[in-house]
Amino acid sequence: MRRSTSRRHYAIEELESRTLLSTVAGLDYGFYEGSWTELPNFSTLTAVKSGVTHNADLSIRLVDTDYGFDWNGFITLPTTGTYYFYAASDDGSEISIDGSMVVDNDGEHSYKEHTGSVNLTAGTHSINIEYFQAAGGQELTVSYQGPGISKQVIPDSVLTCTAPANVDVSSFGAVGNGTTNDSTAIQNAINATPDGATLELDSGKTYLLDTGLTINRPINVEGNGATLLLDTSAYPENETVYYSSPLASTDYTWTQTVTAGQTSFNVAISTDVLIPGDTVFVQLGTDPNDSSQPNWAEVCQVTANTGSVVTINMAVPYNITQGSLSNSIQRITDVVQNVTYKDVGYNFVSGTTPDANLWLSMARNVTVSNLTGTFTIMANITDSQDVTVTGCSGTLDKLTSSGGRLVSGWQDDGLSVTNCTANDAYDSSIIFLESWSRGTTITGLTVNSTFEGNTTGDVFHFTGNSYGTYANNITINNSSAVNLVESGDQPATYSFGTVTINGAVESAPLTLVSDLITGGKSYNQADTTTVSPAPVTIGSNWNDYQIPLCSGVVESMTFTLSSTTGVSSIFVTASNGGGLNLIGQLTAGVPKTFAQFFGNDYPFNSPSAPNKTISFYTGTVPAGTTLTWSVTYYDS
Repeated sequence: MRRSTSRRHYAIEELESRTLLSTVAGLDYGFYEGSWTELPNFSTLTAVKSGVTHNADLSIRLVDTDYGFDWNGFITLPTTGTYYFYAASDDGSEISIDGSMVVDNDGEHSYKEHTGSVNLTAGTHSINIEYFQAAGGQELTVSYQGPGISKQVIPDSVLTCTAPANVDVSSFGAVGNGTTNDSTAIQNAINATPDGATLELDSGKTYLLDTGLTINRPINVEGNGATLLLDTSAYPENETVYYSSPLASTDYTWTQTVTAGQTSFNVAISTDVLIPGDTVFVQLGTDPNDSSQPNWAEVCQVTANTGSVVTINMAVPYNITQGSLSNSIQRITDVVQNVTYKDVGYNFVSGTTPDANLWLSMARNVTVSNLTGTFTIMANITDSQDVTVTGCSGTLDKLTSSGGRLVSGWQDDGLSVTNCTANDAYDSSIIFLESWSRGTTITGLTVNSTFEGNTTGDVFHFTGNSYGTYANNITINNSSAVNLVESGDQPATYSFGTVTINGAVESAPLTLVSDLITGGKSYNQADTTTVSPAPVTIGSNWNDYQIPLCSGVVESMTFTLSSTTGVSSIFVTASNGGGLNLIGQLTAGVPKTFAQFFGNDYPFNSPSAPNKTISFYTGTVPAGTTLTWSVTYYDS
C-alpha cells in the first residue's frame, strides 16, 4: 500500500516551530477529486480547494463519489500515557501522529473501523488524517481514547492548525488608483484565498469595479479602510460584494404539512448522498403573505437520514401549511460561517445604481463592522443566522424603490445591529425587516434625517410576520416630522426601549416604547392619564362635530353611541386637516376603541402640537343620540 510522507513531515516541521507560528482552531485540509482504490499520495496532487475546517468531516465535499481529503494540524493531549485512535470509514482512511502511521484502514471497502495505539506525552502533537471515497456509502468517524478520556469522537476543542496566510489583492494585480478596473484582479484574489484565510485590501486605495465581487466560501475580508467604487448598473453585478454559501446542484422537494417543534421530514434522499453532519438549506411551506416565497427558510445540519426521513438540528418554530410551494432541502457545499468582513468603504460612479453594497446570503456567525461611505442598502442579509452589523456609518442614497436603507433583513435569525449611524435625506426606512425575520436586536442606532416634506415612510419598517424584534437606545435627529415605525399590511411583533426624537413626531407606538423622549419630555407607560368628559347629546344632522383634546399626546380614544340608526361608518380627522381615518361600525351601547397605531398617519399624536381637536363625520342619526367618549393620553 502507498505511504505518503511529504505532508506528514511538513506537519512535524510546523510542530517544531509552532511557537513562532500563528495558529487557529481546526484542521488544515485539502480536497481532491480522482478515482482510486487506495489512498493516493496527496502531496503529488493539486487540491481542488483548501483551507481550514473545524474537524475531519465530509460536509465540505464538492461531489459524492471519487474524491479524497487530507487533513493536517495539531492535537493537544492533557496527560502522558497510551492513546488509542480509531478510524471508521467507507472507503479508506488512515491516521498518523507525529509523522508515524497509527491507524491503517486503507482500501476500497464498506464501513468498518480500525484502531491503533501510541505512547504520547502531554502537550501538542501533529496529526494527519486521510480519506478517500470511491462509490456507494461515504462515512468517516475519527475517535480517540486515553488516560481519563473515554472513547469519543475527537472534539473540535483539541484541534488546531497553522493559520493560512493572508492574500493581498495587490499580489494579483489590483491597482487601487480609482480609474483602473480592478474587478478581475480582486476576484482572482478571492478565488485563491483558502477557506478561513483573510483577503486584504490596501489602506488608502480606491478600487474601481465594473462588476460586483462574489465570495462563496468562508473567507475573511480586511478592508483596511480602502474604498470599493462601483461602476455598473447591470443586475446582479451591481451588488458590490455578494457573500453567499454555494448549493449542490440537486434540490430535493416534497409536500408535507409541518407543525411547531418538528425536526424530521418525509423526504426520500439516498443515505449515500446526504449524510449526518452535512449542512443544508431547508425551505418549508408557502408564506401566507407572499405565494412566491417559503414560510420558513433556514441553514441547518443533518443529524440523521434513513433514506426516507431526514432529521435536522433545528426545530420548526411554528405551524406551517404546505400551500402552493413544495418543501425543499439542498446541501450547502461550503457554508459561509465564522468570518469577519470589516473596514471597507463604499461609493459608486455617478449614473450607477447599486442594488446593494453588501449582500449576505445563507450565512451564519458573521460579523460585519466599520463599513463607511455612501450606501443604497449597506447590508442586505437574507436566510442567515447570528449576523452582527456593528460600528457602521454612512450616507444613504435612495436610487431604487428599496434603496435608502442601512440594513434590510429577510428570513434571518438573531440579526444584531449595534452602534451604527445613518445620514438620510430621503423618506425611506433605515431598518427594513420582512418575511419572518426572527429575534432581531437594534441598539445604539443614530439617524440624522434632513428630509423635508410630508413623511409617508418610517424610520423602521417591520413586516411579513417578523417577530421578536427589539430596538433600544435609538436617537433620531430630524428636521421634519417622522413616523417611527410601520408594520405594513403584513403584521410583525416588536418593541422599543428608549427612543429619543430631536424633532417633530408624526406617529409612534407609545404603547410599545418604554421611554419616548422628545421635546425635552419623557413619555412612558406610567405617565398615561384617562379622562371621560360628560356624554354629549347629538342632533339629527351630526356632521363635523368637534371634541377638544387634552394638552398631551394621545394614546387612544374610546367611543360609545346610544343609537347607531342611520350610521354607516364614522370617520375622524385632526383639526389641522390631516387625512380622514375610518373608525368603523359601532354597535349601540358597545364601546369602540380607536388607538393610535403603527404606521398610520395620526397628526394629532404630536408632542409639538398639543390642544388639537378631533372632528367627526357620519350620516344622519336620530335626534337625542348620545355620544360617550374617553381619551387616554400622555400628559405633557
